[in-house]
Amino acid sequence: MAWGSSPAHLTYPHIERQGLLCLLGENADIDPLSPEVLVLDIVSEACALIEHLVGEQTEKDFQNELLSYWD
Repeated sequence: MAWGSSPAHLTYPHIERQGLLCLLGENADIDPLSPEVLVLDIVSEACALIEHLVGEQTEKDFQNELLSYWD
């Protein structure tokens, strides 16, 4: 895969069609006065998600993601 490209849609769970990572839930607690903390948290979450996706089977993640949209 070329630099800057994203995997085909539905290759991995938690990655949207445009290649965006689903990291923050709708109840995320964000402090607008500490953007540096937010950036560090998001980068940390992104790294953890990518490590999870390439290191494990993700069928259960796909099932949970599908059910979260129906909830």
